[in-house]
Amino acid sequence: MIKLQRLYGPLFILTQSVALLSAHSVFAQSITNQTNLFIPQGLELHLDGDFVNEGFIQNNGSFFITGSWTNTNVYQGTGSLTLNGGQDQSVFNNKNAVYDFRIDGTGMKYITDLLPVSNRLELTLGVVSISDRDTLRLSNGASIVGGSTVSYVDGALTHEGAGYKFFPIGKNGGYYPVELLNITGIQPVTEMEIFELSTRPNVPATITPYSNIYWQRKTISGTFTSSPLSIGYTIPQYYNYRHMIDILESTSVDGDFSLIGNTRVEYSDPISSVISDNGARGDIFILGESIPRDGIPGEFYLSTSLSPVASNPDNRFVRVFGNKLAEKEFQFRVFNRWGLMVYESNSLGDMITVGWDGRQNGEYLSSGAYPYILKALTKDGEVIEKKGVISVLN
Repeated sequence: MIKLQRLYGPLFILTQSVALLSAHSVFAQSITNQTNLFIPQGLELHLDGDFVNEGFIQNNGSFFITGSWTNTNVYQGTGSLTLNGGQDQSVFNNKNAVYDFRIDGTGMKYITDLLPVSNRLELTLGVVSISDRDTLRLSNGASIVGGSTVSYVDGALTHEGAGYKFFPIGKNGGYYPVELLNITGIQPVTEMEIFELSTRPNVPATITPYSNIYWQRKTISGTFTSSPLSIGYTIPQYYNYRHMIDILESTSVDGDFSLIGNTRVEYSDPISSVISDNGARGDIFILGESIPRDGIPGEFYLSTSLSPVASNPDNRFVRVFGNKLAEKEFQFRVFNRWGLMVYESNSLGDMITVGWDGRQNGEYLSSGAYPYILKALTKDGEVIEKKGVISVLN
């Protein structure tokens, strides 16, 4: 254990060593501060252990810590606090704001009580856990950098203010981010969190719930009028052609859900976005799936992008969907940019059940755009010829 005690001027004694906190960087083990600690701009303080503050800290530099952070007195400044431990860490900051708060270490990072972030939250590696008793709150104008399947907030995340707000939230290992694209209201403070559905929600007869989770929005203070929203979820590529995914809202989990409307899907790997441009006013949001159109004669769809490394297996193939086409006289060909054929299938059944995985003679093709031609007959005898481009992403 190292204790900081005040001497004269900017010098501090570290029991076992002496350090002048104007050097470029300082490395230490666990520290208890009982005096005034000033970390100037440009200084990096790396602490391999726990930190306890019983005095005053002015942090204008960069503080990296692998253990727990406990501040029982005063913390302030325009510096950053980074949790980069490879194990679980906890943070109690006595309701004092952290200017830049960074998560860059494996293990759970537990927030105790209220932790305001006044400038930026950066999520690189590690999951932040927020219990029902605790709060991670971003000040109006604060931004979020990062957010991914390996770094998100498990629990409620709170934003102050109107306008665009990003919520990189998840639950139990799943990442389901939400963007409120333009909050309107009077000094709203908005919270978002993920929960699992325990019963089937009350949705319209033409809708089937798409997932077993729901997104809950709370107005902590002020007034919330509405906001368009974007929900992150893994959506198979072929839904782009069937327009089946919708966002529904309700005032409670047990209430009746209705379509927000004007929904579209924007695809990325591994998380796609389901977006509604209409203003949402509800408190609970779920994803719904419209009755598939495969059962309606006269429909077929061809997915046109694949990635052999996609985390979602549905995105590793291009396939044919629907029941419009007849088995006979089916032909599907893919070419490279020089016009040479790299793949051919004459089996509609194979293209429905298996599809093409982006390989030529057992070897994966490089990333790029590959023209295709699909020729077929419908069950009514109509000749169909469809041309386009398959996007391969490695």
